[in-house]
Amino acid sequence: MSKRVTATARVQVTLEFHLTQPWGHDCTTGQVFEQAARQAVEDLQRLMSHRCNHAPSLPQATLIGQPKALCVLAQEGPEPNG
Repeated sequence: MSKRVTATARVQVTLEFHLTQPWGHDCTTGQVFEQAARQAVEDLQRLMSHRCNHAPSLPQATLIGQPKALCVLAQEGPEPNG
């Protein structure tokens, strides 16, 4: 008679968030990186909270490590009210 074996696994994945919030002309690149990293963490926490509240059968996820902003792309355009 064979025995049944149950296994669990942990997997790490990298997520990339595309944040499109507006930053003003007076905002430094450092501020953009800091704010974007913070926004990405907040967005991920919201997604994880949604899983707990609305889809408890989805696997549990834990945020590990610190966010790393990869780049800032800027495009100049008309003022919002002009």
